[in-house]
Order: sequence, then C-alpha cells, then structure tokens
Amino acid sequence: MSTHKSLYIDTEALSTLALVQAGLISPVDKLMNQKEAKEVDETKFYQGVPFPFAFVLAPRGKQNHQILQSLKKGEKVDLINEGQKVGELTVDETFPIDPNQRLNNIYGTSDAAHPG
Repeated sequence: MSTHKSLYIDTEALSTLALVQAGLISPVDKLMNQKEAKEVDETKFYQGVPFPFAFVLAPRGKQNHQILQSLKKGEKVDLINEGQKVGELTVDETFPIDPNQRLNNIYGTSDAAHPG
C-alpha cells in the first residue's frame, strides 16, 4: 500500500494528463511551474508557440486543497480517479491559483453565468 499523499482528479484531468504524456499537446511535456504559467497567461505563448492558457493541475475540493498546501519539492503524490490510483507525480513546486483569474484566462470571463 502506498504511503504517498493522494490527489483526487476527475476524468477530464486524467485524460488531459494522458495527452501530455503521449506528447499530443506540444510543446507541453509537463505541468507548468509558476513562472511558466504566469508567462503563458500574460503572453499566450509557451516556448515560443501560441498557447491559450497555463497548463497546471488544480483539482477541486477541500481535501485536495489541504494536500496541495502540504506538498514539498521532491515529494511523490498519487493521482486517484474514481477510487483507483491512476498515476503518480513528483512535486516540482506548488503555488496558489486565483480561481477567478484562472476562469478569466480560459474563458475570457469569470462570470458564473457564462455557458463555458
């Protein structure tokens, strides 16, 4: 049995991580660090290639939030989807994400009534 902390991710996050692992979201080949995420959100470019928004993992939920706040560089964390371990990440860094700003970066608005 794993002694790692666990993050609970939805199927959409799992699918997106699988696309990155398979090399299908070029030039992204990993989760972005804070500096890269900020640059993409400000310029809409990643490694010189147009990219719509930062590629970060920000799973919802109070338990995930608490785990994310406790993680340290180099620590391993299990990824859980529908009760099953589906992967493992090694932490490079964690950083706060403003949910309203994230919505604005993705949809161009943080209005909850937006259909996206």
